[in-house]
Amino acid sequence: MDSKKHKIINGYYHKNCISCKSWLPATEENFYSVKKNKDGLHSYCKACVLKKAKESMLKNYDKQLERMRERNLLPGMKEAKKKYNSSLKKKKTQQIWQEKNKLKLKNYRLQRDAHKKHNITDVQWQKCKDYFNNKCSYCGLKIEDHKILFKGTYIQSDFHKEHVDHKGANDISNCIPACKSCNSSKHDFAFEEWYNSSNKNFSSERLLKIKEWLNRFKEERQDSEWRTKG
Repeated sequence: MDSKKHKIINGYYHKNCISCKSWLPATEENFYSVKKNKDGLHSYCKACVLKKAKESMLKNYDKQLERMRERNLLPGMKEAKKKYNSSLKKKKTQQIWQEKNKLKLKNYRLQRDAHKKHNITDVQWQKCKDYFNNKCSYCGLKIEDHKILFKGTYIQSDFHKEHVDHKGANDISNCIPACKSCNSSKHDFAFEEWYNSSNKNFSSERLLKIKEWLNRFKEERQDSEWRTKG
């Protein structure tokens, strides 16, 4: 294992982004999948990949226009020119708007990212996993069997902090443990739209356990509201 790029933190496998130098859990939540890489993950974290792509697009804008002018001399390119110019104008207009609305975009990204990550403590997360017997709440996979591929070898990785309701809270009340496979499969589907009898991993017992976990927080909130009103 390359200690400069990979290491174990708190018992779980982490990877260092070569761009921003941040140590992040080596999962597809933080890195894009790249099959040709030995660990199956991009060398840059997702945030840096998007940043580099934007910088490249802005840097090469003039070169794109020059190549377009050369192609305009070819037969049948007049109509293609109209479509391409329209596309570039839209992109340029979008870039101008982005430059004028940096603060608005920053706030939007913060709000978007806030709904991607859970704001829970390590203790809360461990209690959550303990409640589900350290198994994926959807398929029942044991955490010791939850592994990712690195240099041809499977090594243990932590479960994903799954948003049951993607538009719901970012705290422990909307969090359950999910393996990589179930997390990817569920994506943005509504909970019971995805987790039902048509799902090969469905279990009525696991469904009941998930609902019991979520309901305990609903009851706590209701009790708190009742005491406040009282």
